Amino acid sequence: MSGHRAKALRRDAVVQTQIAVRAHVPRTRPQHGRRHVPEPELVLVLDTETTTDRGQALLFGSYRVYTAAGKLRQEGLFHADDLPEADLETLRRYVDEHAADNGGQLRLRTRRGFLREVFWPIGLPFIIAATEAAG
Repeated sequence: MSGHRAKALRRDAVVQTQIAVRAHVPRTRPQHGRRHVPEPELVLVLDTETTTDRGQALLFGSYRVYTAAGKLRQEGLFHADDLPEADLETLRRYVDEHAADNGGQLRLRTRRGFLREVFWPIGLPFIIAATEAAG
């Protein structure tokens, strides 16, 4: 095949393929003014351990409450309300044998007690302020 004929075949060949294009589109509408959400006075950090089944039911968890400046105020464990007594005894023994990192005493709470005494008192005021700021 001559060079001219090969060039003609390549020129006439049609290749079909899918093309995906991603593009940035500048905003044309003005952004809504967002109200400032106040910084929280306390920060709650928690970690939970759950069952490994699909339901992932709570077994126990640990929590720390910090001031906005980063000072540890409170530390403890919480557990499922229906945790077996043998497991609950393990948590009690741990709390008795260990101190909080701020030198205070670790606290052990039920799930309900944790929600009522720690989670909601810290989280609810911030949730309300954020909701009001969102308008």
